[in-house]
Amino acid sequence: MEKIAFSRRPVPIPADYRPLYRIGQILLILKLNCRASTSSLLKLHLFHWGLKNERNRVVLQELVAGGRTSSLVIWGFDPALNRALQFAVSEEVCSLRDGKYVLTDKGSRLASAFLLEDVYQAEKEFLLSLGKNVSEKDINILTHTWIKPDVENQSN
Repeated sequence: MEKIAFSRRPVPIPADYRPLYRIGQILLILKLNCRASTSSLLKLHLFHWGLKNERNRVVLQELVAGGRTSSLVIWGFDPALNRALQFAVSEEVCSLRDGKYVLTDKGSRLASAFLLEDVYQAEKEFLLSLGKNVSEKDINILTHTWIKPDVENQSN
């Protein structure tokens, strides 16, 4: 394959599917909800899942409000978030250190600008309401309560 061709399509991609939109969400999560602006991939996926719809927001708010980290909460993993994280690292708005994503100075300035502007209103309100009340320890407790399939006893 020698060429890559792009074709205009009559239907634009919705904003929430665009990598740049997700990068903004990532920066806000790191700034507003992560101690030392540092997060595991699992925590970023949890908060991103919480931003997807009202039902998920309620589940995450109840988890934080009740401190019920032992409750079984299984959240979705979005491959598009992983792709946005790759772009965010390449644009140096966050970095990957010791398996954790860290907000850079550039990313912190951008997140601060988002907080001052009239963008990401619903996300900012939701993330601010949660604060930094979900720790990495809480995430580990949640993921260890997930039911693991018994691979040895499954038939093909």
